Amino acid sequence: MEPSTTNASAPEPPPAPSKPPPRLRTTPLVPTILRERDLPGPMSLGRLAAEGTITTLDDMESGYWSEHAATLYGRASIVHRIIPHSTAACALTAMWVWMGGEFPRTLDVLSRSHFRMRHFGHRVRAFTRKVTPRHLVTIGNLRVTDPTRTACDVASLHATAAHPNDYTERIVDLMDAYDFTPDDCATILDENPCMSTMPRTRACLSGVRRSYDHRHADSRRIDRRHGDSRHVDDRHGVGVAP
Repeated sequence: MEPSTTNASAPEPPPAPSKPPPRLRTTPLVPTILRERDLPGPMSLGRLAAEGTITTLDDMESGYWSEHAATLYGRASIVHRIIPHSTAACALTAMWVWMGGEFPRTLDVLSRSHFRMRHFGHRVRAFTRKVTPRHLVTIGNLRVTDPTRTACDVASLHATAAHPNDYTERIVDLMDAYDFTPDDCATILDENPCMSTMPRTRACLSGVRRSYDHRHADSRRIDRRHGDSRHVDDRHGVGVAP
């Protein structure tokens, strides 16, 4: 009688190595800033600008894609490419990042350097103000002052503005968009009593407070009026808001 034999199961082959994940694109398909030399002909940038696809920066030599400027992250990417290296956007440039609109005529940055050359046709205006880290934020690769500090910086430029009332309304718009008040700006000023621009900054913020209070008083009146209407409807058993 032959001895019984047990067939040991053959070892499983090692698993095939998995394919590496596809590499993500590190640069956008559409460049943030477009220069005339990137296009096939000298008239191409002008044609794109005429169609509204490009917003020019410096005498039809460069521009940014208008579609990119429609979002906060897109505007931050544009400014990061334009301002000098190792600086942070502040004042009117920061205002554009937060709110959009027409691109500012100067590039406002926090830096101790002096910039003689223009960047993309714009004069670089450097401010040496001390800004605490809690008032600096990062959007993508851009460092920028937060909305509250930006409002204070813009208010300090009020006396040099061609149309000061435009600054006032823009600051109130910024407050409404990012949910802060003139009291928050006053707190920042109290923390920086040695600012050389303190008198004109406080004067501007006084006008901002009047405009802010007037705008929100109108909102409260509308809310009260709607509330009274809802109350009348409820008394008559009608559960429909006006």
